[in-house]
Amino acid sequence: MTATLRTTSISRPTPSLLVAALAASLAVAGIIHCLLMPDHFVKSTIFGLGFLGAGIAQLGLAGAVLLRPGRVVYAAIIVISLTLMSLYAFNVAVGLPFHGSADHTEVTAGGHGGDGAHGDEAAADDEAGHESGNDGQEAEGAEAGHGESGLVLGAGEPVDVLGAGTQAAQLAAIAFAGLLLRRSPPHTGAVST
Repeated sequence: MTATLRTTSISRPTPSLLVAALAASLAVAGIIHCLLMPDHFVKSTIFGLGFLGAGIAQLGLAGAVLLRPGRVVYAAIIVISLTLMSLYAFNVAVGLPFHGSADHTEVTAGGHGGDGAHGDEAAADDEAGHESGNDGQEAEGAEAGHGESGLVLGAGEPVDVLGAGTQAAQLAAIAFAGLLLRRSPPHTGAVST
């Protein structure tokens, strides 16, 4: 009696759970970046373009990891995610130099007093995180700092739920990509003929 082994050809391998988790974490981070992009365009064109670029890159990497997983893709995910997390950490701690506030254009146009006579005074109060006419006391809630709500950890942008969620997704992507990178065989560079 002889046993025959039948093989089937599959054009694309079914992604493992780890690959699917990596793609999902990248997709979550990319979607959040794309959703937040319009708000950041209001603050600064370069900031909005950065969010657009981050979102597109992360969504593209999510697709790449599903279609063509490999060491280069995993390494790119780690490098890009670490870069984006570093930029976010710097923005929270210090603030990015091109990250303006929409409130400042309103202030210089007379947004606080209506007549623009005290625009510079109001701008200085806004820069310090104070409301005009608040006698040096910090504003509460959404009006503190940069006009956004969230946990203030430094002089930069406050950390909100979406920011923390993006960082968690990027951290998960780094962990998953690192595991997959360790598991994937190294490329020898030899070409077979």
